[in-house]
Amino acid sequence: MSLRLNSLLNGMYVSLARICPSPLSPEGMHGALTAVALSPNPSLPNAWIPVLYNMKGDQPEFLDRDQAKEFLDTAVTAYNSVVASLTGNEEYSLTFSVGEKPDAQEATKLQAWCEGFIKGLRQTGVDPADYDLDFISLMSPIAFCARPDSFTSVDDKEIMGEQIHRIAGEIPANLVALRNYFYLDIQKKRLAGGTKNPGRNDPCPCGSGKKYKHCCGRTNS
Repeated sequence: MSLRLNSLLNGMYVSLARICPSPLSPEGMHGALTAVALSPNPSLPNAWIPVLYNMKGDQPEFLDRDQAKEFLDTAVTAYNSVVASLTGNEEYSLTFSVGEKPDAQEATKLQAWCEGFIKGLRQTGVDPADYDLDFISLMSPIAFCARPDSFTSVDDKEIMGEQIHRIAGEIPANLVALRNYFYLDIQKKRLAGGTKNPGRNDPCPCGSGKKYKHCCGRTNS
């Protein structure tokens, strides 16, 4: 993961921490942006940016329009960076590392990322009830880590540490699998509805904002 994305996420957190009671952490923001980028339901910035505020419907009071615009521009830039890591040549990775024997801080960061991912998916309208067991299987490690008591539910700290390390290592591959799953789901719905596949220069149906030939059309060709 690029240092630039880390810098963007940290800057967004510092900006929001001044005006929001408890904004998502940088790791939580990364998880939320990743979910929005992966979701089969396209979402505009004015819909997903409030997830970063973490204020349950309220809006932060920016000092002025310039500050609000600066945050919006930074958030969109960070989102585009995440999209690139999911659809381009750059390999997706978490913005933090989890060692073989993770400490409390590493566990907290993983939990924040997973919680942000769940919140991002919910914002885009993804309902697990609409999907099959394959989706549940891919989501279950993330859903487990997002629970507030996930890392205190196992008494054996060594076993818990191994589980945390394993889940963190599997997340990038799970995201690729989720992306492919959502793509196939979109294709099935298109066929069921009698809709033709997108043309090479059409917007990609996965919602990345790229042309089909530069996104899922390239991946699945």
